[in-house]
Amino acid sequence: MNRKFVLNIFLAILLAVLLYIGNVLFFLFSWIALVPACLLAHRNSCKQIILPAFVASILIAAPSMFYVSDFDLLYFFYAILYAGSFAFFCLLLICLGYKFIKYPFSILVLPGVWMFLLFVYSFAPWGIYFFNFGSLHPMLFPINYIITSYGITFLITLFSSTLASYLVYKRKILLYFLFFLSLILFFSYIYSLYALPTGKIVKVAIIQGNFPQDWEWRTNHAETEVFDVYSRLTLEAAKNKPDLIIWPEYAIPKDILLHKGLYAKISNLAQEAGANLIFGSLVNAERTDPQKNYEWDTAFVFSRKGELISRYDSIVPFPYKNWVISGNTLPIIETDVGRFGI
Repeated sequence: MNRKFVLNIFLAILLAVLLYIGNVLFFLFSWIALVPACLLAHRNSCKQIILPAFVASILIAAPSMFYVSDFDLLYFFYAILYAGSFAFFCLLLICLGYKFIKYPFSILVLPGVWMFLLFVYSFAPWGIYFFNFGSLHPMLFPINYIITSYGITFLITLFSSTLASYLVYKRKILLYFLFFLSLILFFSYIYSLYALPTGKIVKVAIIQGNFPQDWEWRTNHAETEVFDVYSRLTLEAAKNKPDLIIWPEYAIPKDILLHKGLYAKISNLAQEAGANLIFGSLVNAERTDPQKNYEWDTAFVFSRKGELISRYDSIVPFPYKNWVISGNTLPIIETDVGRFGI
């Protein structure tokens, strides 16, 4: 078997593995995850890179989008096509860029291509969460605050590109630059861990129930098992006197505005817990269909007194439920601990 072909497939597999580890298991791996992509582009022509790019795109997209298969196999196919196309075009454009842009400016090819594709894919309904590394790096304050998640993404892709360039060109100055970027990462991470908070401290409790993923089961048991578990966990968390208690999206998969008994239970729970309660639910819309009832993906906010003080209908709802209607406002929610948005 052709040695170059074997190495290309190995690099494609390595690219997928490093991206998965960096996005799911250990975020530091994302800083080197794109090195195989640069090496593939360096050692192949645009025609030669098509096959390894296709392999990489499938291996990158399938594991990260596998959860979509719980909703619909057709959506799973669309999700693989969506995420995979990003990886495929990225490899192709990097390879093309290396043909026209030479060292040292070639170091900027990967960051430039990645940011360009982020911009293009930001217009798609599924967004760019999986490609925006900054959204997965909350422990990089203050640089995250200064340059935003897009700046973090640029630095991460620049790090991979610089490391790959060192492996190709063996220039010591690239090692110095990598050391400088590593210092930025290290001190930002340390600062995020040990910086003293300023202003008012707000204590937050995050609640996550564990239920079957089957939507019908959760809907049928929303007022019994589902609520009972969240009630027990909420009262347990309330012993630490949090200001906010937060449940997940669709924690209560019923319209509480139509189910007054459930509404009363949640209102009483917020009072008993003595905390502002935020939870995901849904609101049925008047627009109906023979197959589906249309709805909003809604977050409700109850005060410590058990009053419903606000709601937010997701502007970008979960994309694999085509009967969910997008909201159109971003309310600022006023509570006794401050103002926030959802």
